[in-house]
Amino acid sequence: MPERGLRCGASLRPIILGVIIFLVCGLMLLAIIISRRAPGLNFGIQTDWYISEKLMEKRFKPLADYLAEEIGMPINIRQVLEENKIIEELGRGTIDIAYVSPSVYIQGHFKYGVRPILAALNAGSPTYKCIIAACKDSDIDKIEDIRGRSFAFGHRLSESTWLIPRAMLADAGIRLEELREHACLGTDPDVAMAIINKRFDAGAVKEAIAHRFKNKGLKFIKISAAFPEYMICVNKDFDPRLAEKIVNAILRLDYDHPGYRKILTSVEPYFTGFVRARDENYEVVRQMHKIVYGFDYHKE
Repeated sequence: MPERGLRCGASLRPIILGVIIFLVCGLMLLAIIISRRAPGLNFGIQTDWYISEKLMEKRFKPLADYLAEEIGMPINIRQVLEENKIIEELGRGTIDIAYVSPSVYIQGHFKYGVRPILAALNAGSPTYKCIIAACKDSDIDKIEDIRGRSFAFGHRLSESTWLIPRAMLADAGIRLEELREHACLGTDPDVAMAIINKRFDAGAVKEAIAHRFKNKGLKFIKISAAFPEYMICVNKDFDPRLAEKIVNAILRLDYDHPGYRKILTSVEPYFTGFVRARDENYEVVRQMHKIVYGFDYHKE
């Protein structure tokens, strides 16, 4: 019996070895397939959670087509919803250039040396503001009055309706636990209507949206400091000469030119152009992350 057992064990060895070889080869093939890149540049787009992939593709295709013609190589749009994923892809170099929020940029710069190249202009400005508002007949007159009341945020991935108002409340000495109730409702208009309809005592919306709803019953309580708009960055190994070529091409998008205006407003209706971006422009973002999340994104 022992000899038979040994013979059985010996006869299984080639089978086990074959299975191991098969699995290793399969994994190697899978790695090759995953690592294969389409020719050209991979343009990562940080997508909005409430916008479909089809619509995001439609929004960025005019810009991608324009860049492809200007630099003479294909531009492959890569939509990425998760912040961590687009940061990791920039770090690995599987995304060459990306359109991201300032929060994603400072994390990518801290972890992987991602470089800023362009900042979007919002109605001529590279910044925007957030407004904390209440209903027009509310007894809330200053931000300190919000302590103990209900507060509407937008979405946890939003800077204008989550990060900025969190920092504003903290600056006024108000912690989330000191609010009677708080919730994330979705978009800026969702928040504005919840305030007007008195579902919440106060809330935060982007300045442009707040002005649209002011005549419908919003009262402005506190306006934030200027915060950077979305921006374009490149991974740390991206060719500086090619980056400069991209920068110059996008800087040529003159809002007064009908064709170029169509490209700009396709990305965002209120975009009027781009300007060169510098890392120091995002210091306010680092400060807010430190206040809200307790993490310092400054490189030592």
